[in-house]
Amino acid sequence: MQTTVFIGIVAIAVLIAIIGTFLVKRVTLDQMLVGNRSFGTWTLFFISAGEFYTIGTLVAFPSGVYAKGFSYAMWFLGYIVLAWPVAYFLAPYWNRVGRRYDAMTQADVFRRHFDSRTLEIVIFFVTFIAALFGAQYSFAGLSYAIAGAGIHISSTLTLIIASVLALLCVVFGGMRQQATLAPLKDALMMIAIFVVAVAAILVTTGGVGDIFDAAAATTAQRPAFVADSVPPSAFLFTLTTIIAQMVPAGGTGSQTAGMHAFTAKSERALKKQYVWFPLYMLMYPFLIIATYFAVDRLPNVKDPNSVFIVTALRILPPWLVGLVAGAAFVSAIFVLAFGGLSLGGLISRNVVPDMPERRQRFWVRTGIMLFFCLSILLTLYTSPALLVTILNLLYYVGVQLVPGTMAVFFMRGIRAVGVSAGLVGGTVLALVLYYGHVDTYGVNIGLVSGVLNFALMIVVSKVVHRGSTPLPATAWRRSRPARADAPLAEEPAG
Repeated sequence: MQTTVFIGIVAIAVLIAIIGTFLVKRVTLDQMLVGNRSFGTWTLFFISAGEFYTIGTLVAFPSGVYAKGFSYAMWFLGYIVLAWPVAYFLAPYWNRVGRRYDAMTQADVFRRHFDSRTLEIVIFFVTFIAALFGAQYSFAGLSYAIAGAGIHISSTLTLIIASVLALLCVVFGGMRQQATLAPLKDALMMIAIFVVAVAAILVTTGGVGDIFDAAAATTAQRPAFVADSVPPSAFLFTLTTIIAQMVPAGGTGSQTAGMHAFTAKSERALKKQYVWFPLYMLMYPFLIIATYFAVDRLPNVKDPNSVFIVTALRILPPWLVGLVAGAAFVSAIFVLAFGGLSLGGLISRNVVPDMPERRQRFWVRTGIMLFFCLSILLTLYTSPALLVTILNLLYYVGVQLVPGTMAVFFMRGIRAVGVSAGLVGGTVLALVLYYGHVDTYGVNIGLVSGVLNFALMIVVSKVVHRGSTPLPATAWRRSRPARADAPLAEEPAG
């Protein structure tokens, strides 16, 4: 029964995404990548939330708390809560620069703002690395959803099926397909979380209080769950991680940065939708209840990444397990499809530019498929890790996009060569610190490398007098749509 329900939910989700294509009279490149810049408040709300609250909410958050204790809950919830005020103030600038430069990707913005093809390529490579980690994150979650549905197939076949389904959810209508699927995905995710949490409460004699009391007794000897036993480095990691992730999570540090804002019909609509984002935080108390139930009742789960699905298997009837697994799967393919669309856009617009629109649409679809193939290889041939670890790694790279974005929005006197130097230096340092297992004494690697990035951007821009120093977006009037070759406002070089 659980397999039947799972397949039914996934089929309905893919069908709804495909139906979204018929809402588009003519599929142009602009329609595929930025929805014709026509989305209103509620469409933006579901797309933005759909891309942010995904498999990480259902799988990574419970696994991190189960394996590492409440300090992981602190940083996970901390950066999410603070990300939305950041997005509220920064996203309108993405919309402004997107319209001024007729941009469909963030690399478009950097190329036209700084008038630099080199910087455009550097942006592509940094976002591509971040996107690969993001895809690995989604693929890992997909595997647990498939297993929870009672489907036992090879890892390779699982990833291929997931890629095909994600492709169907985005390849025909692009952003409009995502907008059609997003409300269903959010509804499924919330229902799944609520069902597991309520079932955990009902099977516990004393209700919610007993769940936490029992978990406290079970974890009394586990330092990660006892506040007095948590080392200072863990609290330092929590604090620095919140700082390092709240800005990129707010829309400046991923391969999808700017894409939500580019679709908005106005800056006002974009800001208005962020006001409602705190409503999604209502999911997390239910997730914590389900996780602490597992801490007590399922203390020996070998793979923490599977703890939410294992909890559902333990306390729910088969058909509800199928619903939970289906919700996890749809959440994962949604964000996977969104990441593929953004990478396809980068390839068509920034790697092989200056082509007729028909060829660009071809390269969007080809880019999505190539991205999925590389992501599958990365997932199959790298060691499995806790999903929150992959999430951290994604942000170690993603945060490198923040200094350059701040320069576009707010800073004067910054040159393309400085932004490029900072991006390369920060990304290399982040990867070296992570894969070299360098001890940063509890300070988040992304924060360390991001500070170096920012310093390099400033110093190199001041030392190397090459290229223009364009005025930031704060110095403009509210922009109207402009030609792609619109002249850049700039200060005298030197």
